[in-house]
Amino acid sequence: IGDVYIGRVTEVSKDLGAAFIDLGSTQSGFLRFNMAGGAPRFREGQYLRVRVTAMRDLDKSVIVKFEEVAEEALRPERISRQSLEDIIKARFKETVEFEEGVVNALDDVCETELALQGGGSISIERTRAMWVIDIDRGTAKSGFEASLKACELIARTIRLRGIGGLIAIDFPNIRQRNWREAINEAMQDAFAGDPHQVKIAPLSRFCIVEMSRQQGGQGLDSVMNDKFGRPTSETRGLYAIRQLMYEARQNAGAQLTLEVPSGAYDWLAADTISWKQAVTDKIGPRFTLKRAAQLSVVSDR
Repeated sequence: IGDVYIGRVTEVSKDLGAAFIDLGSTQSGFLRFNMAGGAPRFREGQYLRVRVTAMRDLDKSVIVKFEEVAEEALRPERISRQSLEDIIKARFKETVEFEEGVVNALDDVCETELALQGGGSISIERTRAMWVIDIDRGTAKSGFEASLKACELIARTIRLRGIGGLIAIDFPNIRQRNWREAINEAMQDAFAGDPHQVKIAPLSRFCIVEMSRQQGGQGLDSVMNDKFGRPTSETRGLYAIRQLMYEARQNAGAQLTLEVPSGAYDWLAADTISWKQAVTDKIGPRFTLKRAAQLSVVSDR
């Protein structure tokens, strides 16, 4: 959100009251006519300067606002963007300090099964229509105890992963009225500080909670995984880089070979994010990339 593009109009739809804009990226722009005050009549092939105002899942267009007609360009492209620091500072008005550090949460943030403190687990999966979360009592003392622990974990996981839309949560079979009321209250408390609009229905007779959460942008699952829920080649490649950096810290001065499967190897070999130079700046030119059946980092020591 906030990025500015020079885009090309690919389609004008009077039925939708909008135009589709090629932004030169994996997603197109969706420009509503009511977001284009003072603009001339759009036509296919026209170049426009637009600003992204809302993000959606990767299989949908981003929402853009018209700024001005642009000169014809060689290709659509992004011409300016906000830094991550600027985005965070705009969202959190209080003073925020930034330090360089190791990011270690991404590797398991999109796991389908998460353990509950005290026993039990939750599983989370995406279907075409909604997200489905199942609570398994496991070794917890009771289904009620597991349910209370799950409310907090579910809320934190949903916020962390940027999950939005319709969500159905299957709780253990609980019949006691006071326990059911306590679960309803725990769900409301868990989402009380959510930055996006959340609506939660009471526990149903089948112990299912239906809720909806406003989609605030692309969730981590849609960014990191393909439509089948499997990590993309880019996700696997970035994980491999983190493994290489970890081994480099453990084996100072050693020559390292980063072995990765084909999909991730092709992405890493293309070096579209200039990772090789960035890694070299940190650990020196003491690593090579090799295609292999599975991921590993081999040291000469």
